[in-house]
Amino acid sequence: MPSGDSSNDAAHLRAAHLGESPRTGSPTVTFWRLVELRGAPTRRAFWRVASIGGPIYLDLADRLVVHAATPAPPQYRWRGKIPRKRLASHGHRIQGVDDRQMRDWHLPPHLLPGFTVREAREAGVAPSQLSARSLLHPFHGARTTRELSPMARLELLMRALPSHAFACGPTAGAVLGVPLPVALQDDAFGRPTIGVPHPRNRIRGRRVRGRSLQIAEDEVLTRRRVRVTRPSRTWRDLSAELDLPAFVAVTDFLIARNRRRCTIDQLTAEHARAPRSPGAGIRRRALELCSERSESPRESELRCVLEMAGLPRPECNVEIYDGTRLVARVDMLYRAQRLIIEYYGDYHRDPDQWSRDEMRRAELESLGYRFTVVTRRDFDDLPALAARIRRLLFASTAS
Repeated sequence: MPSGDSSNDAAHLRAAHLGESPRTGSPTVTFWRLVELRGAPTRRAFWRVASIGGPIYLDLADRLVVHAATPAPPQYRWRGKIPRKRLASHGHRIQGVDDRQMRDWHLPPHLLPGFTVREAREAGVAPSQLSARSLLHPFHGARTTRELSPMARLELLMRALPSHAFACGPTAGAVLGVPLPVALQDDAFGRPTIGVPHPRNRIRGRRVRGRSLQIAEDEVLTRRRVRVTRPSRTWRDLSAELDLPAFVAVTDFLIARNRRRCTIDQLTAEHARAPRSPGAGIRRRALELCSERSESPRESELRCVLEMAGLPRPECNVEIYDGTRLVARVDMLYRAQRLIIEYYGDYHRDPDQWSRDEMRRAELESLGYRFTVVTRRDFDDLPALAARIRRLLFASTAS
């Protein structure tokens, strides 16, 4: 502390050293944290100056420390009121730091931004630091310095859990990239489903869904640094969470010919292992309705809706030629009725894409095909959608 009669000073300062700054390109700079402050002015416009191993500037309003890259002028080497503008006018570099940044500096860098309590203790972090109010507690036994992405949050949770735990159900599906309804996708990361082998006790926690499952060791694998159930087992577990159209979309995704994750035989065998477990009826029906030619979840759901309504199954992703010239590759085709069904997602609203779609449609209509478009809003009223397709099919038959 600077010399002087402390009884005549208005403030009493005590600071703790936080370590050297990682910032490069500056002279030696030491960061300090204000631990105790009594009798100091509370106006934000005023700063305090002290000389503890070098000049430092303490912001009383935010409880943070700023530094000067050059020594403070002699007249400021005491604890007194000094406006921030006057410090800046003397050429000092003043760097403000918020509480979270200060906290990051005194935690081991390899722990940031998220770590488990076990990892922190092994790194020598004091228990008082782990209980700091500025740290976030996403799960029991885990701490973060900021909000993490959903996947990073799940990785942190798995590090905090016993080694035999694994993600299953919707959470395993989300990690594997399986198409899930938006609400279930959010819940898969917001409240992860975590399994353990039976008879171990299931994981309990207000932000976790715990399950104890009869499962073999070879039914668990590692994807994106997270232990998850293999695709076929995930398929079985998801059958209890989804309705039939959404589950058919999951099935089509797994057996898709352009990037096959499972074969239809593997899914059939998976169903045979638990023919009476929850979701067995949906699994059985999905095996009848699935198609390896489907290339998007909405196409799968639309095809399922049409078949559930009693309509014939359309051909999927069919190439249409004019002689030897490829005209288009359409989502669905009723060949006998020469009826094309296309699903238009949001990207079709792009002006250039819309122009290409209209040229393609004109080409197909010139060849004698009829054309109908299905959008996301059509799925809000599935009976009306099925009735529309039925009318188009019957009109073709009558003509």
